[in-house]
Amino acid sequence: MAANPNRGGTFYGGAAAYRSRYRFRCLIVALRVWDSFFLLVFVLKIVVVAFFFFFTQNILNILCILFY
Repeated sequence: MAANPNRGGTFYGGAAAYRSRYRFRCLIVALRVWDSFFLLVFVLKIVVVAFFFFFTQNILNILCILFY
C-alpha cells in the first residue's frame, strides 16, 4: 500500500491511529452525554425534593394554623 498523506505516515499506522482517535472521541462524547444526563437527573432530584419540602412545609403551616 502507498503512503496516505492525509492520515499521516504509512497507510496501516495512519488508519490505526485515525481509528483509535475516532473511538476515543466517541468515548469522550458518550461520557459527556452520560455526565450531562446524570447532571440533569441530579438537578431534577434537587428540584423535586425542594418542591416537596416547601409543599409539605406549607401544608404543615396550614394545618397548624387551622388546628391551633
